[in-house]
Amino acid sequence: MYSTWVNLGSKIFQNSCTESGLLEAATGAMRAIMDRLSQDKCEKLAAITQEDLKVIFDAGVTCEIASVRANLARMVGTLGCLIITQNTQESLNSGPTFLLLTAATDYLLKVSAHDNELWVSAEALDVVIDLYSDDKTDKLAHHAHLVDRLKGIQPQFKSKHHQQKKKLGEHRALVLTVRDNLVAFIKYKGARAAKHAKS
Repeated sequence: MYSTWVNLGSKIFQNSCTESGLLEAATGAMRAIMDRLSQDKCEKLAAITQEDLKVIFDAGVTCEIASVRANLARMVGTLGCLIITQNTQESLNSGPTFLLLTAATDYLLKVSAHDNELWVSAEALDVVIDLYSDDKTDKLAHHAHLVDRLKGIQPQFKSKHHQQKKKLGEHRALVLTVRDNLVAFIKYKGARAAKHAKS
């Protein structure tokens, strides 16, 4: 199953596929495989490097299809959560794991702040909240300036919501949930990450 995930990614993204139906189907399949592999605690997934994900990060900000961007953000989040559960607090804050999670955070925050579709931004923010809900990510959150960056995104998110709320359709519940959760998460994580300011 892991090799299928790798092959789909390389065929679609390294060959710069532009057919929307194929891209949506492929990223949907990749996301489903990632979800399954993470449930099985696949060790190969936890060994993915920042370089392995570069093609996904690039596609996640440049692809013109919103559902593809959302699938890629969710996939990166699933991988990040798997890495966090399979590592100790110490290993999360140094070496390749630290670099990978920092790159994943940067990518997700870029999507959160700059995606034209509010619901894709909401999907990326939901992933960030999932990723950093584990208390052993507090120091990582401090190093990534997560809370300050989320505070910077929050007004943009509210403004986009005001502009796009009539066309959210099936994504309305996601957007409203993320909007409300973001306020509580910033307060919670801000207090926890601040403890690492002096360390």
